[in-house]
Amino acid sequence: MWDIERVYSLLEQNNKEARELAFHIGVTPSTLSEWRAGRLKAPSIDKVEKIADFFNISLDELIGRDILPTDEKGKQLLENFKAASPSVQEAVLKALRPDIEPKED
Repeated sequence: MWDIERVYSLLEQNNKEARELAFHIGVTPSTLSEWRAGRLKAPSIDKVEKIADFFNISLDELIGRDILPTDEKGKQLLENFKAASPSVQEAVLKALRPDIEPKED
């Protein structure tokens, strides 16, 4: 389900401004405000996809749906990944998704 507050939370977490997002998805900053106030219906799926792209996350992550493994092997892999050092995690993610730039801290 669409949650504009999640978008604003992501903006804050990523030190981004609403106007940057608005420009990226092809709307005005006031459109974001109107979505937030509930005066406009939810954005079209192409806008939602652009929002996810802006944050470099999946649509599932954008809407807050967790995609976690349910089998024991998948759970163990996830736990091992979480327990690994940040440099190991970054190397694994880079190997899996070389098209994504690592986040700057």
